Amino acid sequence: MGAGRHVGIVGLGLMGGSMAMGLSSVPGVSVWGWDLDRGTLDRARSMGILDGAARDLGELAERCHLVILAVPPWEVIPLAMELSPSFRGFVMDLSSVKGPLAFQLDRLFPGRYLGFHPMAGKETGGLESASGDLFKGAVCVLVPGPSSGDEAVALGRELASWLGARWILLGPGEHDRAAAVVSHLPMLISLGLMELARRRDQGGGAFGMAAGSFRDATRVSMSQPWLLAQVLSMNRGSVKEVLGELCSILGELASMDQGDLEDLAGELGSLRRRLGEEKGWSC
Repeated sequence: MGAGRHVGIVGLGLMGGSMAMGLSSVPGVSVWGWDLDRGTLDRARSMGILDGAARDLGELAERCHLVILAVPPWEVIPLAMELSPSFRGFVMDLSSVKGPLAFQLDRLFPGRYLGFHPMAGKETGGLESASGDLFKGAVCVLVPGPSSGDEAVALGRELASWLGARWILLGPGEHDRAAAVVSHLPMLISLGLMELARRRDQGGGAFGMAAGSFRDATRVSMSQPWLLAQVLSMNRGSVKEVLGELCSILGELASMDQGDLEDLAGELGSLRRRLGEEKGWSC
């Protein structure tokens, strides 16, 4: 980021803490933090990832050019409203659902709001799970609101660059529909597979046989329960839409003859390998 930037991070859990770590070594950037949990704020400062710990949102607003809301989705708007009267800088939120939030935030910070969604994370949350490398190589989705200016978008690109990430630009609705396919529906499927296996685990057969495929497909069921519930609830319309489409596809696959299914499996397997190579996935 440019010289003299002062970045404030609200919420120092997995995402906010990782962002503070990633920005703490960027020349010319001063990182300030604030968290509802004073113990978390004190730990972050003792770790050396903050240049300063704000007493409250008012102090953060006074000191910072950019404030990043790295809090659970239901806390974003209340905290933004508390910040709004005194803040004249730029605001970004890290929520994985943008539609219900972007238009409200855009009204609170006209021309100065940008949605910022890093496609990275872990099953475990909290500052203790944070990593300065979390966003390296990841895609960060920049989501402008109706009045977002060029400077806000440029700042989002700059932030992604200094985190070692790439960026793409999507509108709020487009973002939420895409997130439903590649992020939120996999969460639902992971939960569904766990529940199906639990119901079918008569005599320990299902869980006893569980191995790599089941492990990989159910990994995100270990994410924080509040995150799973909030995200699926806030993007319910898009998730239901793509779930219906997936059920239709699964029905088609189950009805294919062996030769056609083998051909399609080969085609999709090759596509998955190419995608993995492009993104640097380990498998």
